Amino acid sequence: MTRQRQPISGLRIEHLCFTYRNSASPALARVDLSLLPREWRLLLGPTGAGKSTVVRCINGSLPRFYPGHLTGRILLGGRSIEGRSVPDLSREVGVVFQEFETQIFTTTCLMEVAFAMESRCLPPDAIRLQASDLLRRVGLSGFESRDPSSLSGGEKQRLVIASVLSLETPLLVLDEPASDLDPAGREEVYRLLRDLEQGAAEGGGPAILLVEHDLEGIPVTAGGTLLRQGSVARQWEGGDAEAMVELAGELRASGVRPSPIAELASILRGRARPRPGSEPLLRLSSLAPETFHRELQRTGWRLGAPAAADPTPRPATGAETLRCERLSHVYASNGEAIPALKELDLVVRRGEMLAILGANGSGKSTLGLHLAGLLVPTSGRALCEGEEVCRIPARRRAAKIGFVFQNPDNQIFASTVREETAFGPGNLGLTPREVDKRVGEALEAVGLTGLESTDPVTLTKGQRQRLAMASVLACEPATLIMDEPTTGLDLEEQIGVMSLLGKLNARGHTILIITHALWVVAEPVRRALVMVAGRIAADGAPRDLLTDEELMREAGLRMPDLARLSRLFGARLLRVQEWAEGLRPPA
Repeated sequence: MTRQRQPISGLRIEHLCFTYRNSASPALARVDLSLLPREWRLLLGPTGAGKSTVVRCINGSLPRFYPGHLTGRILLGGRSIEGRSVPDLSREVGVVFQEFETQIFTTTCLMEVAFAMESRCLPPDAIRLQASDLLRRVGLSGFESRDPSSLSGGEKQRLVIASVLSLETPLLVLDEPASDLDPAGREEVYRLLRDLEQGAAEGGGPAILLVEHDLEGIPVTAGGTLLRQGSVARQWEGGDAEAMVELAGELRASGVRPSPIAELASILRGRARPRPGSEPLLRLSSLAPETFHRELQRTGWRLGAPAAADPTPRPATGAETLRCERLSHVYASNGEAIPALKELDLVVRRGEMLAILGANGSGKSTLGLHLAGLLVPTSGRALCEGEEVCRIPARRRAAKIGFVFQNPDNQIFASTVREETAFGPGNLGLTPREVDKRVGEALEAVGLTGLESTDPVTLTKGQRQRLAMASVLACEPATLIMDEPTTGLDLEEQIGVMSLLGKLNARGHTILIITHALWVVAEPVRRALVMVAGRIAADGAPRDLLTDEELMREAGLRMPDLARLSRLFGARLLRVQEWAEGLRPPA
């Protein structure tokens, strides 16, 4: 599948090595990578593989802003970037960073997108027209006057993508550009990339290096590179459906989530191998569930009785712990009133594990902030055991409800992992011995034992997410609210976080998960809400909601691939392993 590539005039990375200052091991070890002009390629790998370090090297911020030892060469347009400044390289390289919020600095969305065009001295009328068009292309029409600070995480990510596109550079480097987007938003971004690729094929448009660890919904590319522990583990040419099926097992073993259709097809092929010299029993022209369904029918596969899908849950019977009564909230943005919640009613009972689903801007995070007492309602009430949450004193509230923000950096402030974890229990009047016990238990629960003296700034995004969780767990709250707990995490980290939350729920904690990563709620969540424009549109079992095509369309969500496959078979299966166990090969 790998062929020799000729020297190119686009991007070429040769024997790139980098070791961060005070690090015992290199972040990159002899990485080679090439990207043709107007080509679209993938850079894949789990957290800590070195993907973001490659991105920082390409735009020149390493080693200038992140000191360390750099060797090897990076060529842009046949010229070495050595000695070139970040502003100089920005004429040729546009980057959407993983920590995209750090790229926003203006006070309106229009100004944010217009900044690069103003720097190029374009006419004002042309700037306004192009900036408005870019906002439309990323799904932010009508947001021109909105203050970026009032946007949801996914809306901010769309804004940054629009602002980087306004640079019109010959190379775009996108570091997980859809990590905070809902499924429909991801689809919009990848559709936009396809449009750019089409423009490139016709003689215009940039080359695109897409950095990812989740391949569901990503269309065909020219090929890719897989990193593991700072080194190139695999390079391939051609990212068609057959290539992705062939790579699925290796990608999953490397901590990258493959397309679930590709992974399932790979498993089925392994169970029903054809005779030597004959064609595979399943040949896919695309990874669309509809194509896969037709191929299964054509080749005689049938759905038998799978390992039973989780039954529809019985109504929770525990005591009521959280309640919303006609809860409404309105944000103010540059003199504009933005309704976020609209007379919402909700009851959560002790011991439940509840997922709150919805598109970006549907009100999920605002609801979570009210339930944690971090916002005061515009009208209505949010209650915890009969008390208005926002009026419960902070010390007592910390023992009742813990909240982990969507961006862990919004709550991490201490200089070591231990200090961060100890801050909460240290303010609850506990003895030093009790604090030490809670810190140890919390760090062990999230897998950070041994990193107590580490500066949180040096941790990966996934580790910082777990540290934020540990700092809340150390207070031992009865209810834990997680806002997008899997965003930016690789496959194993996402599975680990959901497994940890399941264990905490089994111990009696009430767990609320705010998420747009629909596939993670298939297990172990038993109840889900779907929010639409500040209201609860549906409340039920995840399997029922995610396979409801009309509901998903109303909510502005893209059905997960396996939910779409379930619709075609009249099933309710959401996990690859369920499908693998349920499908029977042809006789």
